Amino acid sequence: MTNSLVSELAQRLGKSEEEVIRFFQTLWQILPPSPETQPYFFRYLDERFLRLEDRYTHPQDELRQQFEVLKEALMRRRILLRQEIEAIHRSLERAENWLFVLNILAWISATGVLVLLVQILLSR
Repeated sequence: MTNSLVSELAQRLGKSEEEVIRFFQTLWQILPPSPETQPYFFRYLDERFLRLEDRYTHPQDELRQQFEVLKEALMRRRILLRQEIEAIHRSLERAENWLFVLNILAWISATGVLVLLVQILLSR
């Protein structure tokens, strides 16, 4: 494709292929392509290499971010654990209160039965 372009230009301009090639080489040296005119593939590779370079030149930043994420997750788990322990503690306190009330009722009932038995025994 490049050869046919050079050949066609040489024919239309009435010049030799070597002269057309020298013209393009000189033009290329005077006006190098700007980064915006680079082919997409080269821009893509440049971006990928920059990302890789950033990733390997700044691993501490990435590790620090991961550490912060893990630290936050651990703090959330500790808060949830603390809330669960407090809920269990409240449940145990309610159970203790109910057992205390049942214990008092059992003592009152036992005392009432003893009083009735004493009255029955004394009335004979």
